[in-house]
Amino acid sequence: MNSTLNTQLADNTNSIAITYTLLTIIECGFSAIGLIFYLVIFILFHFYYKCPSLITKEIFTFILLYSLKPILKYYLPFSLITQLTIYCIGIISFYFLVTYINRCLTSKKISENPINFELVHRNYMYLIFLLSSFPLVSTFSLSEKYVFSLNIINIILVILLYRYVNARFLLLLDYLKEKKVTNSAIPDIYLPYMKAHYYYTTFSSVQMVFFDSFIIMIFHFSSNIIYILFKLRFLCYVSLLFGKISVFCLVFGCLMLFYSFNKQSFGMGKNEMNDEEINIAKFTVIDVDIQQDEKDEISVRKKKDKKGKGKDDDSYVKIDAEETKDVEKDKENNNKGGEETESLNK
Repeated sequence: MNSTLNTQLADNTNSIAITYTLLTIIECGFSAIGLIFYLVIFILFHFYYKCPSLITKEIFTFILLYSLKPILKYYLPFSLITQLTIYCIGIISFYFLVTYINRCLTSKKISENPINFELVHRNYMYLIFLLSSFPLVSTFSLSEKYVFSLNIINIILVILLYRYVNARFLLLLDYLKEKKVTNSAIPDIYLPYMKAHYYYTTFSSVQMVFFDSFIIMIFHFSSNIIYILFKLRFLCYVSLLFGKISVFCLVFGCLMLFYSFNKQSFGMGKNEMNDEEINIAKFTVIDVDIQQDEKDEISVRKKKDKKGKGKDDDSYVKIDAEETKDVEKDKENNNKGGEETESLNK
């Protein structure tokens, strides 16, 4: 009996050690990818594109902090201070992520009134994340009932947060959809609605990426619940992968927004912007003013002729009569000159 119990305990400890090792490899692998990406971007911004200020954007700070969390988790001794440090880093990372999304939604490059698309309830979002991400399970030995209920609560909170952020995105997309309608009166001119079309395409793509992240995060918490119910050990890896891929989708969507707002810093789209400004300037200064003046003169003259009343109308009639007399005199002089030249030639 003792030997069988010892073998079972040994098997359990070995399986736990293997699980812990695989989880460490997965988390540290994603952490290494994030740190390498941050280092490459840092070098490119400083030495190649000559725009070092871009590395201070909130999304890159999020990538750096989120990539450091697994290193602190697995290479620092397990203690309450370590757990609280990782918890604080997670809160700061979430703050930078939400701040950057809000900055993109309220960019003045898109709208003159960006307040309409602002994430007004950001403080509530921070509070929700602060409460839901507290390391109760790792810090305190809680029963499975509490762990099960925590995952249910996290699913509800993720749904609420996504619905709120998605509502802001839908408002912005409706605004850009109206702006990107082609002006049929002057279809040959490159107008700013092309810019609205570009941002509409970008934000609609980012919305789809965020939706994918939301679905994967639901799978993450759902796999935790299934693991608690059925004790399937492989779900530990599945849950961790779902969580990492969900964050990867969020970062990818934010990087798409970052590129759309800063592509001129990378030498992209400068010629298009210059051509746009030149064409708009030519059209507005030369064509629009002249065409408008001609239309105004024609409309005024038509109205005066139709009414036929007032002193101004008499003056217009007199002017037209004098002009016609001058034209007739010129014709007579030309005819006389032609006859004289013919007689001389004869």
